[in-house]
Amino acid sequence: MMQIRKAHGLSWLLPVSRMELQVCVEAICAAIGHEGASLDLNLVDDAEIAELNSSFLGCDGPTNILSFPSADAESVKEMQKGWHMGWLALSLDTTVREAFLYQQDVTEHAIRLISHGVLHLAGYDHGEEMFDLTDKAAAGALSALATA
Repeated sequence: MMQIRKAHGLSWLLPVSRMELQVCVEAICAAIGHEGASLDLNLVDDAEIAELNSSFLGCDGPTNILSFPSADAESVKEMQKGWHMGWLALSLDTTVREAFLYQQDVTEHAIRLISHGVLHLAGYDHGEEMFDLTDKAAAGALSALATA
């Protein structure tokens, strides 16, 4: 089961419904070999993600996405279909700001960030393999969104 929570008053920042987001996240999980996995996705503002960033990572200020895996990287390889990967916090404020800065569509940028976060939940660290899988997962999610 997937939980998607949008902070009050932020829905207009990302023009995608909960159902469409769920389709995207399911496509991301399938693209990286974790079909049927579940996770929680919290769409928050900069104030909330800054608080999480400070509390959990000791970093000041907002960031675009934070990942909180439910298992360590070694355990992920042994997970069965339907396991709960953990939870993500995506700052819609930062996502919109970055999309403008990078001249990208907000939805496409959000999907790319969510793909990146899901890969962290699946035990990947930054590097070529993760970046390649992020591209693959985001493309799969955007394709699924186009037909949703």
